[in-house]
Amino acid sequence: LSTEIAYEYPDVGGFIEVTYTHITNVDEFNLFAQAAKNAPVEDGTNLNANIILKNDIDLGYYFDGKECRLKKDSSLASFNPIPLVHGVFDGNNHTIRGLCVQVENGNAGLFSQKGGLIKNLKIDSAYIQGDVAGALLGESPKGVDTKLINVHVSNSTIFGTTTIGGLAGKQVTFIDSSSVTGTKLVLQSENESGDIGGLMGRFDVEEGSTNSSLYITSSFVKNATFSSSLSKQNIGGLVGSIQSEEVELWPTISISNSFVETDITANENSNTGGLIGFSSINSAFIYINSSYFKGNITSTSKEDNVSCIGGLAGSVTNVTIDKSFVNGNIKTEAGLSVGGLIGQVNGYQADITNSYQIGSIQAEKAQYKGLFIGSNLEINAFMNIRSVYSVPDSGSSLEPVGYSASENTSFSGFIVDENGADVLATRIDDGEYNFNTRVKFNLLKQRSAAYLLNLQTGYLDMDPEFLPWTQNPDSNDGYPFFKPEPYYPIHRVILINDVNDKNSLGGAKTKPDTVYNSPLTGKLDPEVFDKYPPLEEAAGKDKYSFEELNEDLMFSGKKLTPDKIIDGDATFTLTQSTRYSIKYNLNTNNFVYWLTDSITDFSEIHTSLEVPKIIQENSCFLGWRASTEETNVPTTPSLDIIYFADFFAGGSISDITLTAEWEYSPEGDYSNCPGIYSSNNTT
Repeated sequence: LSTEIAYEYPDVGGFIEVTYTHITNVDEFNLFAQAAKNAPVEDGTNLNANIILKNDIDLGYYFDGKECRLKKDSSLASFNPIPLVHGVFDGNNHTIRGLCVQVENGNAGLFSQKGGLIKNLKIDSAYIQGDVAGALLGESPKGVDTKLINVHVSNSTIFGTTTIGGLAGKQVTFIDSSSVTGTKLVLQSENESGDIGGLMGRFDVEEGSTNSSLYITSSFVKNATFSSSLSKQNIGGLVGSIQSEEVELWPTISISNSFVETDITANENSNTGGLIGFSSINSAFIYINSSYFKGNITSTSKEDNVSCIGGLAGSVTNVTIDKSFVNGNIKTEAGLSVGGLIGQVNGYQADITNSYQIGSIQAEKAQYKGLFIGSNLEINAFMNIRSVYSVPDSGSSLEPVGYSASENTSFSGFIVDENGADVLATRIDDGEYNFNTRVKFNLLKQRSAAYLLNLQTGYLDMDPEFLPWTQNPDSNDGYPFFKPEPYYPIHRVILINDVNDKNSLGGAKTKPDTVYNSPLTGKLDPEVFDKYPPLEEAAGKDKYSFEELNEDLMFSGKKLTPDKIIDGDATFTLTQSTRYSIKYNLNTNNFVYWLTDSITDFSEIHTSLEVPKIIQENSCFLGWRASTEETNVPTTPSLDIIYFADFFAGGSISDITLTAEWEYSPEGDYSNCPGIYSSNNTT
C-alpha cells in the first residue's frame, strides 16, 4: 500500500509529521482490516496505523430486513468489525457504504474498538447490530482517548441490547463538527436497563482514566427515531447517560453550539432529555452553551413515578445553561419530574441564563412539573434562573421551578400568561425598572423585550455588541433570540453599479472599507440566513452575494457558493480565520434586504449608533434619519453616527426607525445618482 507524509498541527503548537497509508478500494480496506485482526494482542499490543481514504468505499454488504448478505451473490455474510486500532483514520471526506454488521455478543460498528482519532468520514445506509453499537465504533477501551471530528452518519439503523449511539456506543471523549441524520436507534433485549443517544449511548467516568471528561461541540442530530423495549432506559438526543461509581471525580461535561431536531418517544421508566437523558455523577459539572432542542418529547407512561423528562436534560446533578433553548411540546401522563429545560436537578447547583422555552408541558400525573426545572431535591442547592422567558400553552399555571427543597432559588424573566400584566416593566424614579414576571402573550414580541432581557443580565456597562439578546420580527416568530458569536452588525454597505462600477470595486471609486455581517460567523444559527432571499431565486438573484475579504478588507473576488442544500437551507463552509461580507448590487427595483440587525441593545448608557454606510461616488445619498412613533424628536440625516439619547428622556421604550434619504429631483433627473431607482415622483 502506498503512503504519504502529512503535517499535523496539534493544539499545543508546532507541527508533527504523520505517515498515512492510502486506501483506494475495498480490497485495500480489507487488507487493513485483516492487519488489525492479525496484530499480536497477548502483550497488549494492537495495530497502530494512520489511514487515509482516497476514494469512496463500498464494503459490499446489505441488510435484507432480517440478516446481512453479500451484494455479489446474496449469500449470508456480515462485515466483521475491525478490532482495536490506534492512530488516525482520515476519511478524507469520502463515504463508506455497504456496511452491515451483526455481532451476537460484543461491540459492533465499523470498528469494535478504536483509539486515537476518526475524522472527515461519512457512513451512509449502514446496519449495525450488537450489544454495544454505533456506526463508527462500539466503544473506546478504558484509559484510551478517542476523538471524532467531522464524521457523519446518515440513513442508517443501529440495533443494540445494552447501549447504542448513532456514532458510537460508549466512551468517546471528544465529538466535534459531526452529525447523525435520518437514523433509527433501536434498543431491544431481555436486559433490565440500557442507554440510547443520538451521538453516543453512554459515557462512563472512571477513576484513574485519561478519558474522564466529555466535550461535544458544533454537532447535531436530525430526523432520528428512538425506540426501546427495555423496562428502564436513558434516552438523550445527543447522549443517553453519563455515569460513574466513583464519588471523588470532578469531570467536565460540555455541550456547545450543538442541536437536536427530532421527535423523541419514550416508554415507562425512562429518563429522557432533548440533549442528555441522565447523569448521576454528584461531582460532575455539565455545561450546555449555545445549544437547543427542537421537537416533541412524548412518553407513553401511564403509572410511572420514576421517570424524569426535560427539554434539554432528563435528570442531572450540577448544570450550567447559557444561550440555549427548547422549542417543542412535552407530553406524558405520569412521571416523577418534568421540566421545560431540566426534568430534575439532583446536585447542589443549577444556573440557567439567557435561555428560553417555547411549548406546552402536559404531565397530569407527574409528581413535579415546572416551566424550566421540574424539581430539585437537594436542600442546600443554589438555583439561579436569570434573563429567561417561557411561552407555554395558554392555560398553563406552572411555576419556573415545580418544586425545590432549597430556599436558595432566584428568578428573573418573563412568562407568557393569558391573565398576565399588560406591560413588561414599569420604570421607577432612579432609572431602574420593575419587571412583571407574568405578561400577556404579544408583549414578548415587542422589540423592547430583548432590551429588557439584556437589562436582566446585570451587565449594563457591557458594549452592546456583546449583550446576548436581540430581536427581529421575521426571526423566531418575533420572540427574542440570541446573537451569533462573534456578533458584528452590518456597518457598511457597498453599492455596485451593474454597468459602470462592478469591475472597479476595491479601487479608488468604491473602496469597500470594513464590512462585517452577523450571518456569516460560521455559527449554528440557520434562522439568521432567512433574512436574505434565496441567492438563485428572483428576489435574490444578482442582488447580493457572499464573498471573502482579504487582509486589507477588500473583496478578494472569491465568491462563496452553497456547498449543499438540506431541507432548503443553504450550507456554507466558513473558517474562523477568514472574514466575509455581503456584497450588494442595489441599482434594482428593490432596496436592500435588512441592512442591519436590531438596535434593541441600546439604552441610556449606549445612546449612539454607527449607521450603515452607503458607499458610492455620486450616489446622492444624504444619510439616515431616526424617528419613533412615541417621541417627536427632530433629527437631521446623518452619514456616520445617530445620537438618540432624547428618545429615552421620557422613560418610554419603543422602536427606533432608521430611514434612508436620498436627494430628490422634481424633474426626475437622476443621471448623476447611479445608486438610485425612482419612478412616479418617489425615491
